[in-house]
Amino acid sequence: QAAAIELKRPGNTPTAIQEMRLEQWKRAGAVTGVATSVEEARALVEEARRRNVNLMMVEIAYAESKAGAL
Repeated sequence: QAAAIELKRPGNTPTAIQEMRLEQWKRAGAVTGVATSVEEARALVEEARRRNVNLMMVEIAYAESKAGAL
């Protein structure tokens, strides 16, 4: 089992490629979602925990970094 969470600034949305990847993960049975706040991210992590997803490994990918800000 896996979890795929796309983190975005409030008001931003995932790119078409990011949406496609999230859908692929979802079809494979992963917990997926887009979070624009700590609360949304926390809710997705809690959902993953309820499904007994191992959250030991976290991958963070920066597709487009603007001035080093997240």
